[in-house]
Amino acid sequence: MNIIEQVFHKKRVITSSLEKYGFINEAGMYRLSRFFIHNDFRADITVSSKGVITATVIDTATDEEYLPLLTETCTGTFVGDVRREFTAILENIADNCFIEEPFSDEQTNRIAGMILEKFGEEPDYPFKKLPDCGVFRYPGNRKWYAVVLNVKRNLLKNGKVHQSPADNHLNDAGTVDIINLKASEERIEELLRIPGIYPAYHMNKKSWLSIVLDGKQPDSFILSLIEESRRSVSETGGVKKNRKEAAALSWIVPANPRYYDIATAFQNERDIIWKQTSGVRKGDTVFIYVTAPVSAVIYRCLVMENDIPYSYHGRHISISKVMKIRLQETYPQDLYPLQRLKTLGVTAVRSARTASASFTAEVEKNSKKAVKHKKKIMNHN
Repeated sequence: MNIIEQVFHKKRVITSSLEKYGFINEAGMYRLSRFFIHNDFRADITVSSKGVITATVIDTATDEEYLPLLTETCTGTFVGDVRREFTAILENIADNCFIEEPFSDEQTNRIAGMILEKFGEEPDYPFKKLPDCGVFRYPGNRKWYAVVLNVKRNLLKNGKVHQSPADNHLNDAGTVDIINLKASEERIEELLRIPGIYPAYHMNKKSWLSIVLDGKQPDSFILSLIEESRRSVSETGGVKKNRKEAAALSWIVPANPRYYDIATAFQNERDIIWKQTSGVRKGDTVFIYVTAPVSAVIYRCLVMENDIPYSYHGRHISISKVMKIRLQETYPQDLYPLQRLKTLGVTAVRSARTASASFTAEVEKNSKKAVKHKKKIMNHN
């Protein structure tokens, strides 16, 4: 990927923010110029209404494009400085005018948003060699119910018995997002007759199938199949609806400092009440992620009580039930910042979500190190 693709990968434009940032709207095309390195260079950036970004760097001495910037074989301190400054300009635009999405394709992100809204669950990314492979898990037993992959189109047609003209796109070059879902053998046989649904790619074809996320199948239909898959995982996992027999879970919950001063709350009280999150039960662990400008997991808490009746209606939130959480540990801002969370399978914290296995393992490892360090100091004294 080039510099622009790297910076704006998995990001969606917030059109209303472009003009506030300084872009000029010219018939739906947003343009911005920025001078840098003592005005020796000018970055010309264009963003379309659909979020397509193009950018060039002009050498102001010659008024021509600075081509070494795009040539990977061109190295050296000066070229490196130009690349670094240009990248910083793009990253600042991305931070102020774009929002991060879990996936690259439009329908895939809509589906992920629907899962988040309906179940409060976000994907984790367990495979280092497949960083774009997102896995949705049922929180009660951590079993997979949906897997998003980006694959070559022609890999899907193998085993498709009932092909139709609608399947001709499989001969096209390039890749496409798919979502793998669980279903019974009878259901799979029925669904495979539908264009855009194929035998599962890279998974057991007797219990999984693949759906192409190219917009040809309605979001509502795909969501109904996701619900079936999720239900089958919860049933086969033997998880009770009230989760009394299920193991304790770990969650990551966002806290917006603009609406609630959680730091002061924990300074005054060890136990505080918090809006009840669906699925969270007594004994679970809640990690509190403080949103911008902090953007890091700061607190680890234990759920003491759940589903406590409550009544609150404010401008930004309505609450009918709360849970009581007890502060167990406070982390420095630089321990679990968002950039670190992304490497641990937590790409975003827009709402309460189960913590990834990588994150919880990292927390436990760091906790053990801290205990050993404390014992070492005590023994030394």
